Amino acid sequence: MPSLVNRANSRRTTNTFVFEGGTDQRTPAIVMPPGKCLYSKNVYAKVKKGYKQNAGYEKYDSAAVPGGGPMRGVWYFDDKCIAARDDLAESPTACKLHESSGSGWTEIDLGAELDFTAGTDEFLVGETVTDGTATGVIGRVQVDSGSWATNDAAGTLYIFSVSGTFTATTITSTSGSATGSGAQTAVSLSPSGRYEFDDYNFGTLKVYGADGVNKAFQYDGTYFLQIHTGKSTDNPQHIKGHSKHLFLAFGPEVQFSSIADPFTYSLVTGADAVNTVEDITGFMELEGGQSTQGITGTLGIFSKNRTYRLYGSSAADFILDNFAEHGNEVGARRWSLQQMGSRTRYLDDVGIVDLRSVERYGDFTDSTISYDIDSFIQAQKNLVTCSMVIKSLSQYRLFFSDGRFLQGTFDTNKLVGWMFGLYPIPVTVCCAKETSAGEEILLFGSDGTDGGYIYKMESGNDFDGHDIDSVIHLVFTHSRSVDQNKRYRGATLHIKGTGSTEIVVSAEYGYADPSHRQIVPQAVDVEGFGSILGDVPLGSFTLGGRLSGAEYVRLDGVDDSVGLIIYSSGSDPAYELDAATLHYSPRRRKRG
Repeated sequence: MPSLVNRANSRRTTNTFVFEGGTDQRTPAIVMPPGKCLYSKNVYAKVKKGYKQNAGYEKYDSAAVPGGGPMRGVWYFDDKCIAARDDLAESPTACKLHESSGSGWTEIDLGAELDFTAGTDEFLVGETVTDGTATGVIGRVQVDSGSWATNDAAGTLYIFSVSGTFTATTITSTSGSATGSGAQTAVSLSPSGRYEFDDYNFGTLKVYGADGVNKAFQYDGTYFLQIHTGKSTDNPQHIKGHSKHLFLAFGPEVQFSSIADPFTYSLVTGADAVNTVEDITGFMELEGGQSTQGITGTLGIFSKNRTYRLYGSSAADFILDNFAEHGNEVGARRWSLQQMGSRTRYLDDVGIVDLRSVERYGDFTDSTISYDIDSFIQAQKNLVTCSMVIKSLSQYRLFFSDGRFLQGTFDTNKLVGWMFGLYPIPVTVCCAKETSAGEEILLFGSDGTDGGYIYKMESGNDFDGHDIDSVIHLVFTHSRSVDQNKRYRGATLHIKGTGSTEIVVSAEYGYADPSHRQIVPQAVDVEGFGSILGDVPLGSFTLGGRLSGAEYVRLDGVDDSVGLIIYSSGSDPAYELDAATLHYSPRRRKRG
């Protein structure tokens, strides 16, 4: 007759846990909450618990951006996409800017510069200037000396839709008159830059850009205007509109324009410069905070190992404060800076940093929020290409040159979890904007091996024709009893989807002890995951058809713990997993 203990141990019981917490590569397995993941691929943490497969991406336009080589930049303005790409993949001679037309791409007219002297009547933007033969539409009038009132204005006309070659003779428009200095100089862009954009309103919302190779520029959807700062090497790498100034980064130097005038860099009208120790890696407006003198309004100026805060509203009261002086050596990796509500998040050598204001002290504090995935961060930190914030998912996303990406979900300011993704092509430039209808649009470009397209992210059920492979490798759960064996009989997945979706479920036992691992005939080819899941084939069960609220899969293993692995591959609609219920019978306690 069996003992009472044995009969008790034969009873079936259940253990339900919620999928939450994201990927954890650091916490000891035995104390890790059961809803976390040891590994994830193309799955993200939802704001209110649960995991969901990433949506796909598709071409923004069926036509490739003209040119060759990698995409140099992408932006969205006035319901049009702006894409930068060199003219040739090998030995390029110029970079071209293109704008989406709805059915292909239109090259943006960079215009020409026409110098003049002896100006007697003022030219107006939008008028056509001519010398009697050549013509051009005026996009901007710059007076460098003299005035129209004294008949000696001298400067430059920025002209577009140019026809012919101007000569050193009288030039006129409907309103203006001056003496042309000779042939116009066509504006061109040198290749191999990396474009950064910023929308700012100096009276009208316009796009400002820099690429580290050419002069900064302004674009309003009609006129492309280069910005001359007067520096001998005039090629800022980073750009930001702040406090009615345009800020430009030249290595470790930050130069800012005159008040409300992004084209003027004169001390007399409020322009100036500040210097840091290292090359600037980016700008970001910071929410809140004030200097010790009580001056509010803050621009974050970041380098690789330092963070600076510029307080004030103009050169009259700007104060540059080195965050490192307060015992903090945290800086930002280039292209990783993003604003999420009141927080600034970015990658530093130590991990992902969350910089926030501390209202009680009128200052800022930071914390590293990627401890759980530190091994991934250390392996990938030198491969950063770009980043974005996806508002609809409350997500910070960081991309790497090997196609991988990191996605962190936040509930207000609390981290929900980090999870990993992998695209068939690397995301090298990206932007997250809104259409005029208020809809979020996520765009990216790649390294050119794809043929030079712009893509729309989180759209469709595949990666532009490639299957989406997703993996959730849950941590091992001991079902509330660390030292007791159990016979695991099955698992109920609380799952939902929007259409017919197939997933594959398998299990490992005993904290992945090879001698206790379950193997069943049906195997899953988890190509690319051998280093993480091991070389032993995994048993599996397939769920097909429209997903209901709960799906049961059979397990058959005896050990102290079980770890579920959920995998899918294809172009089926995305699935969501909210929780799991394990069905098991307690067995004897482990000895020794």
